[in-house]
Amino acid sequence: MKTLLTILFINLIISTSGQTFSNKDIKAKKLFERAENYSKEYKSDSSLVLYEEILKLNIPDTVGFNINKISSLRLAQIYFLRNDYMNTVKYLDISEKVHDKIYMCGMLADAKKRNLVDRYSVCYIGLEKYKLAIDILTAYLFRNGLYDPEQNFENRLYDAYLK
Repeated sequence: MKTLLTILFINLIISTSGQTFSNKDIKAKKLFERAENYSKEYKSDSSLVLYEEILKLNIPDTVGFNINKISSLRLAQIYFLRNDYMNTVKYLDISEKVHDKIYMCGMLADAKKRNLVDRYSVCYIGLEKYKLAIDILTAYLFRNGLYDPEQNFENRLYDAYLK
């Protein structure tokens, strides 16, 4: 009885929110759940296929849950761990340029940006595109016109200059 009431309550919330879900939305959500479960089980090949399928569905982004951005970031992470820097950059670009609608507070946004700069720089150095690595690191090294020693980008910048 409790389960039935919960289902009816959820159905009421969904129906009154004015949001309707297409079959494509539901399919993407289910694929995403399966992909996340595969990731937790360290089955990256299976999750990779599902994340790519989600991106092919081209679901419109919604505030609060951006399935395309998250899937792009997960794909970038999988390829990064495989040292496939070309595909990592591809999915980081997709994540940042095509699906850049996640709203965050300043500190969280700054941490995400720092992580992206770190990933991009490692990828560019791995692809022997040292100029791009230097450009992205120097642009972020003196963010807001001030040097931030917590970023620890100096060593990577030094490595890029040496090559």
